[in-house]
Order: sequence, then structure tokens, then C-alpha cells
Amino acid sequence: MVPLFPSLPLAARSRVLFPFIVLVLAHDVLAFVPPPASHLLDATLSDSATIISNFPGRGSGRQRSKQILDTIPSEIGKLGARTNRRSALASSDDDQSSDSIQAAQAKLAVTGVTLKLAFDSSPNCWGIADLSATKSERFTSPQSLDMVHRLRAGSDCVLVGKGTVVADDCTLTVRRGYETTVLEATGRDQPTRVVLDSHLELVRDHVNKSCSTSYKLLEDGLPVIIYHLGTTNDVGEDIEAFLRNRPAITLVDASKLLEPKPESDSDETVLIQGGSLLTVSVPAKPSVQSIAPLLVVQDLHTRGIHHIMVEGGAATALSFLRAGVVDRAIIVKASVQFQEPLDSNIDEGVLTKEGGLQMLGTSDDGDSDKFGGDCLQYWVRGDGDEGWPAEVLADWP
Repeated sequence: MVPLFPSLPLAARSRVLFPFIVLVLAHDVLAFVPPPASHLLDATLSDSATIISNFPGRGSGRQRSKQILDTIPSEIGKLGARTNRRSALASSDDDQSSDSIQAAQAKLAVTGVTLKLAFDSSPNCWGIADLSATKSERFTSPQSLDMVHRLRAGSDCVLVGKGTVVADDCTLTVRRGYETTVLEATGRDQPTRVVLDSHLELVRDHVNKSCSTSYKLLEDGLPVIIYHLGTTNDVGEDIEAFLRNRPAITLVDASKLLEPKPESDSDETVLIQGGSLLTVSVPAKPSVQSIAPLLVVQDLHTRGIHHIMVEGGAATALSFLRAGVVDRAIIVKASVQFQEPLDSNIDEGVLTKEGGLQMLGTSDDGDSDKFGGDCLQYWVRGDGDEGWPAEVLADWP
């Protein structure tokens, strides 16, 4: 290694370098401890070498020593200013990163029931599928699909009816990169999948191989809760054997869930599935024909699931709207129009009169290209006093 200032005598080099090194080290140690960025130190040392190499080179060894010593204070001041600017930039980057994490966490701090449904642009009905198509395919834009995965990432569970799983063999997991940018960044797990299947047909067909495909969400090892009605076809040995090797699957008999007790009735404490104690009046009637959305929501709450995303299909969405448990809804109106649309039996009147929702606005109110030609409608419960989870409607999820 070539020594600095090779033309200077050793004693002169020592006199020049020693105070300079002391000043640089003191400056680094005392002034730049807060920013924990190694690149600041690297840049400071690089600047130091540049300062030394640019010192004047005229005169005798003693004269050059004096010139260097006279120059050090001003150069140290310049070095400190540059490093302070770097420190401010690093701190700004850290603040922006922290703000991004806080913003992401704020978007995830949503509770209640969020309904998401997609329809075509048919003028006479809100179509959910094309009867002329040979198989079910996605008809919304990639940008709308990204929104769905962001919403899944911010939900504790994704709930569908049995028909959605049969039609799409869906996994209901977070994908498209959001498993990394949202879930891993915020320490969240994949949302629990919840399926409403009154007669456990999904599991029975899967176990008995009576369907043409095996359902992915029953085999991927991620949590699944299936609500059913035990009044018909109790769980048999074949299903029990299937479940023993799949601990991630939980069956809940919705007919055993109990209505909350009116205050005027006598108290009675009953232990229900999920291990939570509820005060009830009378047991649910054994003649229950459908799964009650309110009881499902209450039971999910006892399991620590507080933000429920209802993703379909139309019959399940309609039951949740009529039960009055939907807090907000995102309606995707795709740009495509089906040849033979299957009527969802849902429209603005159903959302308003039966669901108790009102529309706050649409994505077309801002950037019409944000969702690739699709138009998103944003609905909230009641008079909308609680507002939307973000100031700009399209910013959530």
C-alpha cells in the first residue's frame, strides 16, 4: 500500500494525519451515531481520502505540513455538512419506510364484514356468469384482481358458499405478490378460508371421489372452517378419518350455534364450539334449513376473526345482505358484457333496501383507468358516518 504524502518525512506525516484522524473519528462517533446506516461511514471515509489527496503539494516538508494543518478545519466543516445531508436523507428514507409500514397497518386495522362482488355490464341485470360459456372464467381486469388480493391480505378470513368452490376450485389465498409485500411485511398469515356448506357435500364428494376434481383448499394444509347443518347426514367415519390427517380443517355444526339471549329472558350459559361462553335464551330449532350469517359472524369473532371478507357467490352475498351484517361493499362492474348473463338477483335496490347500504362513490370519480376499464362502486352501512377506511375511496384496500 502506498503511504499518504510519500514526499513528506515520517514525522511530518504523523503531525498531519494524527489530528485529522482524531477529528474524523470524533466527528463520526459523536455526530453520526443515530443513523444506523453503514453507507454513511463508507461515504465519510471516501470523502476523507479525497480531502487528503487534494491537499496542496508545494514547498518543503515543514511548509506542506503547515499548509495541510491550516486546511483541515475548513475541510472538516465541509465533510460534516456533506455527512449531515446524508444523515438527513437516510433519516428521511427511514421515516418514509416507517410511514409506509404504518399506512399498511392502518389499512389492515379494519373490522366487520366487507362484501366483494363482480358483475358484467349487462343493461338489464347484474350478471355474475355467462351461461353461454363452457367454463367459469375471470372477467374482470388484472387491476381489479390485484384489488381482490389486497382485500384478502387485509382480511382475517375469506368466506364463500360451497358453489363457488365447486365452480372455481379456488384456494382463496393471497397471491400476485401481495403475500410478500403485505403479509410478510406486516407479519400476517394467510387468511382463514370459510365455506358455508349446509350438507357437507364438498367434503363428502372430495372424500368419496364422486367429483371430477379434488378441491385444493382441502389439501393445501392452510386453515379452513366449514359451517354445515348437522340435522341431515351426520359426519360419518369416512369423513372423520379424512379429518384426522388434516388438522387445518375445522367443521362447525351451525345448527348448534345459539341465538343471543334477549335481556328480558332468564340467563342461561352454554358452551358452544370455539370454546366461548355465550348467554342465550333458547336453543336453535332443530328444523334449521339454512346457515344464519349473524351466527357465523358471531362464531368467527369468538375464534379471533374480526374482519370477514365475503367473496361470493351471489346466494351467499344475498343472505349476508338480508341479515344486515354487511358493513361495506366493493362492487366491481366489469367492462365486458355477457352474451347470456346469469342474473345475480342483486342490484342497487337490494344493496340499499335489504342491505341497508348507501353508495359513497365510484372509482370513475377519480382515475377512470385505475382499474383497467372496470368501474368500482364503494358502499357503506347506514348514513356513512363511519366513512371509508381511506380518505380516497380507491386507496383501500
